[in-house]
Amino acid sequence: MESDTSSNISTDDIDVCSDPLDVVDTCSWWFIVKAIVLSLILISIIFGNSLVIASVFLYRKLRRSVSNLFIASLALADFMLAILVLPFALAKEIYGYWLFQHNMCKIWLVVDVWVCTASILHLCAISFDRYIAIALPLRYPNLMTNKRCKFICLAMWILSFLICFPALFQNTTGYTNSVKNNSTNSSSWNNSTSTPLPQCDVVNTQPGYIIYSALGSFFIPSFVLIGFYIRIFIGQEVYDSSSKRGDFKWKRTGYENS
Repeated sequence: MESDTSSNISTDDIDVCSDPLDVVDTCSWWFIVKAIVLSLILISIIFGNSLVIASVFLYRKLRRSVSNLFIASLALADFMLAILVLPFALAKEIYGYWLFQHNMCKIWLVVDVWVCTASILHLCAISFDRYIAIALPLRYPNLMTNKRCKFICLAMWILSFLICFPALFQNTTGYTNSVKNNSTNSSSWNNSTSTPLPQCDVVNTQPGYIIYSALGSFFIPSFVLIGFYIRIFIGQEVYDSSSKRGDFKWKRTGYENS
């Protein structure tokens, strides 16, 4: 009896090209190309940052350089982004909606802000390190020791977490009303229906948190980063022009024009 029942099930009843909500054609060429390209990008990010982290921590000569420690910590932030954030973002981009649970959405958004902010803050730390090396070259080895470098990296991680932590208590998820009907989108599977799709997006309407997060995650680090590199450029130009004329002298705190 069981064999007769199973034989009555046609292969047409099993749709291997439909997603969980039956709105995306997973066998379409656009879906396959997008999935392959984004997956290759994700793998390259994981592989590249893994090489940076491994090279710094496996070779003692590289660990002795303060700049390499900053780069390794930056690579760790990008590696965590590729492991904890980008796979969910990749699935959301490919399918067009959030496939996972509601609580997972909030955690994903918080981790996204955390590692992205940590990456930006590490860029600021690297620019500060380069500025000290240019402006105070003689005092640089005493100012930027390995212990201070590790303390700065730890401070960047803690500060980035403090910036993202309030998002745990915010309303961060929203849902679209229906599938967008778009005949040119080859990944649409059932454009004629109107199916509610869950979306994991920031829908916070509290201006205080928006300003706090934007300033801490983007605007202040951007101004700091640009400011340090402008000072580095100016200092290097002054040093190059003075060294060509031979009218500079070294001081304990760096160099000055005579």
